[in-house]
Amino acid sequence: MDLVNRKVKSKALGIGTVVEQDDSYVIVQFAAKKSKFQYPEAFRKFLTAEDEEIQQALLTEIAAADARIEEAKIKAEEARKAVEQAKLEELAAKAGRKTTSKPVKRMERVEGQHLTFLVFQGSTFAKEYKGGYIWAPKYTQAGGTCHHWDRLLDVREGDIILHCADGYIEAISVAKGPCFDAESPDELAEEQLWAKNGRMVKCEYTKIQKPIKHLEYKEKIKEYCGVKYAPFDKDGNGNMGYLFALSKELAKFFMEKSVLKNDYLLDLECVQEVLK
Repeated sequence: MDLVNRKVKSKALGIGTVVEQDDSYVIVQFAAKKSKFQYPEAFRKFLTAEDEEIQQALLTEIAAADARIEEAKIKAEEARKAVEQAKLEELAAKAGRKTTSKPVKRMERVEGQHLTFLVFQGSTFAKEYKGGYIWAPKYTQAGGTCHHWDRLLDVREGDIILHCADGYIEAISVAKGPCFDAESPDELAEEQLWAKNGRMVKCEYTKIQKPIKHLEYKEKIKEYCGVKYAPFDKDGNGNMGYLFALSKELAKFFMEKSVLKNDYLLDLECVQEVLK
């Protein structure tokens, strides 16, 4: 839009006249001085055309520019995601050609019964608790998979999860449904995860106000963790990993100890189910 010789207003400088203009700037002569402004951005906050029709046309031009910028951002983000996904798929394919390991066997279910899990969340507990979910990447940096991340695929609506952080059983939750593909939540960004592609399970958490310390029960833990992919090792220490299947016997033991210090937990249906 040609603004040369048009009157404009500035809250700081008063009335002025546009004396020069190009695709990026306008130069305005005010009574006190001549000033250069970005075009058309200046008409968003700093300048107003005296002619109302011209001002509305400028605002329309600004809105169109904003839309183009937003569209460019969306396309750039889509391109970035496509590149990342292609790289992950390539890495996964390479890992698949090299590996000789068998896929983890999916957990068996009994009709009408929910499965129990234990998740080691560490520093992410507070964020995942606040967000009402558990989340894990799909692939390692090398493009491989991990059984404790793939375990999210076993979760179904109504399944019960014990949440462990810093050596304590901090919460119990009920899965609201099966896992679904989801990018890493924004609040986990500072964890510096290497990939955004992952899986999420939405959970209904209940915080345990007086959490128990699982290391105090190593002897009991060892009775139930002598199997592959158990959450604890043969010495009763937590294994490296995220989500694990938890035997109903050990889940019941942890709940019994938790209820002794937190009797309000008995009001939860999921706790009653675990204690059966």
